[in-house]
Formats: sequence, structure tokens, C-alpha cells
Amino acid sequence: MSDRDLAVLAHARHELRTPLGHIIGYGEMLLEELEGGGERALVEELRRLHRDARQLLGRLNDVLAAPASGSAVPVLESLLKQLVGPAEALTAVTSLSP
Repeated sequence: MSDRDLAVLAHARHELRTPLGHIIGYGEMLLEELEGGGERALVEELRRLHRDARQLLGRLNDVLAAPASGSAVPVLESLLKQLVGPAEALTAVTSLSP
């Protein structure tokens, strides 16, 4: 893999992992505050958001850590295909109206 491909993957990893880390951390903080407070439906949705974000981060880590040779393009294409389902689940949870 060329230096350029490695740089592209490093940039993609950072750009995708950073917001997921924020979602996971913020979700954990909200869960700690809400658990035991009677907001059962909201707590369940936050748990689902947290679970889906962790799943998405796991897939992202697996795909971006795997390439040892070849081009970054197939790796990124594979990543996008694998992330569609979890990304749609995250979108569905975060677009729920109160």
C-alpha cells in the first residue's frame, strides 16, 4: 500500500472514529443521568444508540485495521458497504421525535 493510501486510511479512520467516540461517550453520560429516573423509553433508546454506535465502531476498526497491502479504495468501499446497516440504525434512533 502506498504512503498516499496509508494517509487516506489514517484520515478516514480519524474522521469516522472521532464522532463515534463522541456519540458513545455522550450516550454513556446521558444513560448514567437517566437510569433509575422513570424515563424508561428514553433510556432504552439511548441503550440502543450506544449499542449501535459501539457496533459501528467495531466494524470500522476491523475494516480499517485489516489492510496490509493493496489500495485504499477497495478497503473504503468495503467499509461503506459494511457500515450501511448500523449507520441506518443510528440515524433512526437519533431522528426520533420526543
